[in-house]
Amino acid sequence: LQGPRNPLAGFIGLLFSLLPFIHLSTDSIKAVSRQVSLAMVGVIIGSSVRFVLRAVSRVSLLVVLGLGSVELLTEKLL
Repeated sequence: LQGPRNPLAGFIGLLFSLLPFIHLSTDSIKAVSRQVSLAMVGVIIGSSVRFVLRAVSRVSLLVVLGLGSVELLTEKLL
């Protein structure tokens, strides 16, 4: 039984097989290409999480600044 095909891992495996100074078995090339593929997916997920957290922090900062200015405005009116 084979798992689902990963085109990125297959492409990375092809690149490894074309390099003349790397002497690995086919199974080793498959394992390395899977690890590289997983690392790249991890980088993509990490950057997405970083983007979301940055956006949330900006929104929370705007909310806090907005609430502070409302407090200052009500103090001046009273």
